[in-house]
Amino acid sequence: AELVADGTTTGLNGYLYVPGRDPAAVVGARDVVVEIGERGPVVASLRVTASAPGCQKLVREVVLVAGLGQVELVHTFDRSAVRAPDAVHVAFPFNVPGAEVRYDLAIGLCRAEVDQLPGANRNHLTVAYGADVSNADLGVTVACPDAPLLEVGRLRADPIVTGWDQRLEPSPTLFGYAMNNYWETNYRAEQPGLVTLRYRLAPHAT
Repeated sequence: AELVADGTTTGLNGYLYVPGRDPAAVVGARDVVVEIGERGPVVASLRVTASAPGCQKLVREVVLVAGLGQVELVHTFDRSAVRAPDAVHVAFPFNVPGAEVRYDLAIGLCRAEVDQLPGANRNHLTVAYGADVSNADLGVTVACPDAPLLEVGRLRADPIVTGWDQRLEPSPTLFGYAMNNYWETNYRAEQPGLVTLRYRLAPHAT
């Protein structure tokens, strides 16, 4: 599903595009087509193409490998040369009631909000390899080797508009902060061309 409202989506792996700096303007992909990709006994996949704002083309592949117990989500964006501010996010609205978010740092795990110092960045989390969303019974571990920024609970996008959060409310929903065009000095003004980002989800019992 690509149902977008108030900065969230009901669809796991949903593409979210913010034209400008305000996450209230977020839009999703349209004209979604799902096809069978790999059909082998070891690797099976679904290929999802869509028209996506901010992109010439968007292809998502959902990959299962026999025996691994995880799902790989591969996003390939053919990004347009957009010079105006914009941002791309990927939605992970997990159904884990009462979840706590933990993310890995260079020397250990950090519990979102609980272990963060006053004044630490809560608009997005910078992870070494990924994060885990768990309650006392179950959870999901998310590895994000290509895009190590995550947002918890809602889109913040640009702090010029949304401000800096002083507290993170508990939420099982994560957003991969894939890319933005908000920095106005010492950076290229657009991000055109092919970009591939991988996310891996591993559900587990606690």
